[in-house]
Amino acid sequence: MKIGKTGESIVLELLGSQRAAVMVAADVVGELRVPDLVVEVRFGASRQQLVDIAARVTEAESLVVGVVELQAVYRLLRSLPDCFGSEEAFHIRTGYFTEDFLTLAKGLMNGISQLPD
Repeated sequence: MKIGKTGESIVLELLGSQRAAVMVAADVVGELRVPDLVVEVRFGASRQQLVDIAARVTEAESLVVGVVELQAVYRLLRSLPDCFGSEEAFHIRTGYFTEDFLTLAKGLMNGISQLPD
């Protein structure tokens, strides 16, 4: 993953597997059977906002986001595994392990921490 900054926006250049993880995560959130308010509190964005971000991931080489959207992506990666009762259930539904999502979230934070103010 490469992370850059243009003005006030953050540019994420995700690898194929990283893009797929974000898309799967947003897809799963769209199907969660919890109230919309729970989604917004847990992930920092509405279901539709997360689906829209995922759609932008599929459409372009780079994902340009603001801080609020970036925070939502981070929270999505960090929190989605907690929505499942077990690692097995998470893996069956997403095709990923919890560690994959947490590593991606950590990489995101590492990249952000290296950006100039």
